[in-house]
Amino acid sequence: MTLNIHLPNRKLNFGDRLLKLLGKERRPIVPKGVINSAYKEGGPFVYLNVTARYESFWSALWGGRNKQ
Repeated sequence: MTLNIHLPNRKLNFGDRLLKLLGKERRPIVPKGVINSAYKEGGPFVYLNVTARYESFWSALWGGRNKQ
């Protein structure tokens, strides 16, 4: 299976700067079920393009710290 994940371009806004000060960042999220359904339909020989989105400000704020 070949998987390409496209991340949308985004500018840092006030919320992103605040998260950065707190040592957090928004993580990309791949839509649920896309990979499993593609694997079931085509098996291991699937070429899949997925556009991810970033988690919300509130999810990033209340989530745990990033482990680096």
